[in-house]
Amino acid sequence: MGVTPATPKEKMTSSYSDILERIEAALAAAADVFGRFSAGAIAAQFKAGHDPVTEADRAIDAVLRQNLLRQGEGWLSEESVDDLSRLDCKHVWVVDPLDGTREFVKGIPEFCTSIGYVENGRPVAGGIHNPATHETFIGALDAGVVYNGRAARASQRASLRGALVLASRVR
Repeated sequence: MGVTPATPKEKMTSSYSDILERIEAALAAAADVFGRFSAGAIAAQFKAGHDPVTEADRAIDAVLRQNLLRQGEGWLSEESVDDLSRLDCKHVWVVDPLDGTREFVKGIPEFCTSIGYVENGRPVAGGIHNPATHETFIGALDAGVVYNGRAARASQRASLRGALVLASRVR
């Protein structure tokens, strides 16, 4: 129900340190790509199922693939044709380059880049960056979570009183 910054910026130590560094670099590269586009002032096309897709979705997908994917790893992205060979891979990246495309097109600051890393079918690391709010969350099973470069933890609040709750529209 919230994130509490804990300590000054420090390097996350984890058996997934290389993965976390790749995630952090990919999110930074995606943020740079976002800078080329203006939320609320971008045209959208529509995929099957009436989901919007923009030039930003495709450009961010390309930069994520370039920064994350290594030989022998699988790839599953909302913006790429699914390559079922990923099912034979021990390590798979699961990404949504522009999670919240509808909001991005409308200029609502509720969009982000989402990255997950799956090992042997189990999600073990990931990161999210919202360029509109300049918020980044990165974490791994054995490293905890970092919010904007500072260690964070879930709130220990036992009730909703005084909590900050975010909700978005339902389709």
